Amino acid sequence: MPLIGLMTTPSTQGTPMPSASESPGFTGLQGRRPIATPSLARFGASTNGPREDNGNGPLSRLAELLSTLRSCLGSGEGMRLLTTVTALRCSLASQTNPPIQEVLDLGAVDLLADLLSNSSSLVRLEAAWVLTNIASGTSAQAAAVASSRCVPLLFEVIVSPGVAERPELCEQCLWVLGNIAGDSDTALRDGLLAAGIMTVLGQLFNMLPSLGWGMTQRTAVLRTLTWLMSSLCRGQPAPPIAEVDPAFDYFAQVLMGAEDAEMLTEAHWGLCYLLEGASGAEDRLRRCRRFLEAGFAAGDVPQPPAEHPVIAQVVRRAQSSSQSEHETSPSASAVRLLGAIVASPGEAAAAAALASGAARALARVMADSQHPSRKDAAWALANSAASGTLAPKIVSDAEVWDAICGAVERGSDVCQECAWIVANVVKSTPALSHLDGTRMIRIMALSLRATPDLALQSALLDACGVLLQHSSDKVVGIMGSGRVHPLATLAHECGLIDELEALQLSEREDVYQKALRLLEAWFGLDSENRPTEKAHQQQQQQVPGSPIRPALRSSSICGLSPLRPSAYQFGA
Repeated sequence: MPLIGLMTTPSTQGTPMPSASESPGFTGLQGRRPIATPSLARFGASTNGPREDNGNGPLSRLAELLSTLRSCLGSGEGMRLLTTVTALRCSLASQTNPPIQEVLDLGAVDLLADLLSNSSSLVRLEAAWVLTNIASGTSAQAAAVASSRCVPLLFEVIVSPGVAERPELCEQCLWVLGNIAGDSDTALRDGLLAAGIMTVLGQLFNMLPSLGWGMTQRTAVLRTLTWLMSSLCRGQPAPPIAEVDPAFDYFAQVLMGAEDAEMLTEAHWGLCYLLEGASGAEDRLRRCRRFLEAGFAAGDVPQPPAEHPVIAQVVRRAQSSSQSEHETSPSASAVRLLGAIVASPGEAAAAAALASGAARALARVMADSQHPSRKDAAWALANSAASGTLAPKIVSDAEVWDAICGAVERGSDVCQECAWIVANVVKSTPALSHLDGTRMIRIMALSLRATPDLALQSALLDACGVLLQHSSDKVVGIMGSGRVHPLATLAHECGLIDELEALQLSEREDVYQKALRLLEAWFGLDSENRPTEKAHQQQQQQVPGSPIRPALRSSSICGLSPLRPSAYQFGA
């Protein structure tokens, strides 16, 4: 059967959402969604002060419009009411300096609330559109809408019988709420949650199968609904999981049944917000467990080595085949979501991701020189490698491991991230038997030479110690016993010993001590070759500090939850 309400052709009303690479930080798709028609665009408000008016200017025109609206409400002049509210909407459609504050100061919000109860769906549509423009302004202007009678009235319109004949009315009401939920002031988001928005959206979702909308209209509503759901999950502090719990099932259904790029991107980011918004380790475990259980009955959640169907869809979308697809595909947001999954406490989520093909997908993204999320992919692999039980799975996949090692050997722009992966893998005892010691020694030397990151230097030195011990735990060193470590000659040739000697002048004490111990234990450096304490202190004073990477986290989820069914199934 064809997908209900889903299509891949963009709506003529909406413009493509900005790519994740254009969005600041980890938050992905932010702010208000402008429409394509410039004259009707929903832009933010001006920060300018009040405007002067000589009686014939814009302020007088706005006051006249609002006065006409008041008189029409009392007289029942339907056509005049429609043309007046349309004119008010157009007055706010300026791309620069829209008079949002002026409209608020004239008391427009209460009038617009009355219009939302009008019998004409066209009047309600125009009123919702005006509110959309007002809510796209500053936080204070969005709060003026959020604290008014408009929010409960918008809820009523969304689930009213009138939306069956006019899907654009439903979409416009969702858009107003999305502008409120997506504001930087999270108190506005929390107000919508407290008002019961999730219940209203659940009712709308249950109505969808019975609505006779066309494919284009249905997709437009679902895009805006998905954006709104994502906005309700984002922001710091994050909303309590109990208030946004239905979003897990909604986003899972989008990922399983939709192919629309905008919907998928918003669903990816929504799940990122849910997973990364935890207040602590226990909350993180609860959120990850809920993610894995979305759409499954208790006891039915797939366990590795079986693939997890939702994660498998994320893995599929993470891989993009050409540069031209990166900007319009949900690949970047999918990579970010995979990173959030494998960075979860414990190992269950990361194990589910690897069983679903995440490692190979991330390696391919990392190897794509045109992909905007190469570093995110490398860090996701580094988090997976931090787990002792998962590291062997990364090494055992030749395509994945060669991509990681090759990035270091070529000096790629993800060389440093890949060096973290190598360090984590080498320190994982179960993975040692899979490693080529000679290649690892070369990579250690290249990584130490290339990175100024003191935390990475320390991790690489730990990995060197583990690797040398594993290669021969009987050899004490070159000097004294006369016995040569199997990798000593290679260590000299590839420059590893030179790097260790240089690190004796490191500003970081543990790096200095680790380098010295390696030289003494494995390569016979005697006391005459050690740098003096004075030289070491002088170097500490001369070398500026470098930022330290945040600690790598492994993943884990446990436990199950009852099935949370939804009346409307994507792809049904």
